Amino acid sequence: MDRIIAGGPVKSSHIADVLWTNDGLVIVFNDGSKYNYPDASRKTFSKLYNARSVGGYFASNIRNEYTYIQVE
Repeated sequence: MDRIIAGGPVKSSHIADVLWTNDGLVIVFNDGSKYNYPDASRKTFSKLYNARSVGGYFASNIRNEYTYIQVE
């Protein structure tokens, strides 16, 4: 994972951190797994990070919409 530009911890039962990096959107789940969504836009990151329900936004707008790469 490249340099973190924005983001950090979020309140969610499944997601620990939402980050914007040089590689795009990175989501860290509570189990410690990290996934990079390189095709997601900065706007998508912002909407996810600021969502009332981060997990709900992820499920509805990211999980089945973008390809991902497991980072660690």
